[in-house]
Amino acid sequence: MNQEANQFKAKKKGSKSSYSAISFDAVVQIAKKFKLPSYVAAYLTIARHTDKDAHGEFGENRVSCAGGLKVSKVAGISQITAKQRLMQLANHGFLQKAPKGLKVKGKQAEWIIPATHILDTNLPHQLFDEFETAQGIGIPLKRIFDDKDRTPEVKLAALVMLIYLYNKHDLLNHGGIPHNIFFREFEKDGGETATLDADGLYRWECIPQKGTYTYGNIQSSFLQLLGYEYKKELNQSIFWPAYQILDESGFLVETVMLYVEQKPYLVIRFNDLHTSQQLKSWLGEQETDGLGFYYNPKSSLVQDNELSEQFYVKLPTDVNPIEYMMEQPPIKRGHPKPAPQRFFEMRYQYWLRFRCSDPTTGMAIEKFNSLLESLKSMAIDTVNENTDDI
Repeated sequence: MNQEANQFKAKKKGSKSSYSAISFDAVVQIAKKFKLPSYVAAYLTIARHTDKDAHGEFGENRVSCAGGLKVSKVAGISQITAKQRLMQLANHGFLQKAPKGLKVKGKQAEWIIPATHILDTNLPHQLFDEFETAQGIGIPLKRIFDDKDRTPEVKLAALVMLIYLYNKHDLLNHGGIPHNIFFREFEKDGGETATLDADGLYRWECIPQKGTYTYGNIQSSFLQLLGYEYKKELNQSIFWPAYQILDESGFLVETVMLYVEQKPYLVIRFNDLHTSQQLKSWLGEQETDGLGFYYNPKSSLVQDNELSEQFYVKLPTDVNPIEYMMEQPPIKRGHPKPAPQRFFEMRYQYWLRFRCSDPTTGMAIEKFNSLLESLKSMAIDTVNENTDDI
C-alpha cells in the first residue's frame, strides 16, 4: 500500500470532514456517453460544491457555485476545456445552468444537479480539496489523472470504480468494501486454527497469499456497467489496471477484520500503517495492548525483506476463535455431511481511506473502537491472572 497517502494534511486544520451526495447512475451514464474521465470529474466536482440546503424549487445538494476553475484543478485540464466539458454535460441533460439571481451565501450559483438524478452515494469533500503533501499542494482525486502509465480508458474505469466502491462501502453492515469485491486470502494451513499460548490467550498466526482477488461476476458486471461487451481479456487490460491505480494512489486501506457468525465484528489491524520497526515493543509485555502485530517486508523500513508477509492476532479465551459445528438440522439419509461452520473468522478487508463522516460510518467506528478496548482489557486481565498464579 502506498505510504505517501499517509502524508496528507488538510490545509484547514481542525475542520470537520464533510461530504456531498451524488448520483452513481449519472456517473455511469456520463462515462458511457463521453468515454473520458474528465467528463465524470466535471460532474463530480460540481456535485461536490453543491449546497446542503434547498434553494427555492431546487432541493438539497442541487445548487452549486463551482465552475470551470474547480473542474480544471481536479481533472488537470485547462479552464477553457473544463467549461466546454460542463456545457456538453448540460447539452445532454446531466447539468442545468443556474438561473441568474440564484445565490448561495451571497455568491451567484453556476450549475444545478437535475432533480431527476437520484442522490444515492456520499462522497467525502477530501477527495476534491487541496491538501498539503511532502511534494506540495495536491488533490487526492487528481492522482488518477496524474498517472502517466495508463490510458484514458483505464483512468475512466478507475474513476468509476472508485465511485462504485463508495456506493458499496458500508462499515456498519459490510465492514468496509463488501468482502466479495476485493479481498486477499491466507496461505493453506494459515489462519485456520488458533493455539493457546503461555499467557492464556489464543494466538492466531496468518500468512496471506500474494495478490488481490475478486469474484468473477464482479469483473464482468463492472465492465458491462461501463458498456463493454464482456471478454476475459478485459480483466487484465481494464479491470485490474483500474484497481491498481486506486491501490497505488492510496485510496484503499487493508484491514484485518474479525468476523463473528459471518458478520464484521471489529478491526484488529490496519496493515499499511504498521511495520516491523514495532517488533520489539509488540513482542514484549506490551503485546496484549494491541492484540497483534503485522510484518510488511515491502516496507522501506524493513531490513530483512526475505521473510514472508505475516501477522498474528491474540484473543482472550472468552473470544475463542476455534472452529466448531453450529447446530444443524438432522442429516437426511443419502445427503452429504455439512461442512463445519466457522464461528470466528479473520479476514482481510478493504476500507476507503477518505471516508464520509455520515451517521452510519460514525456508528461503526464507535462500535469497533469500544469492542477493541473491551478485548484489550479482557486480554490484559487474562495475562495478569496467569502471572499472579506463577
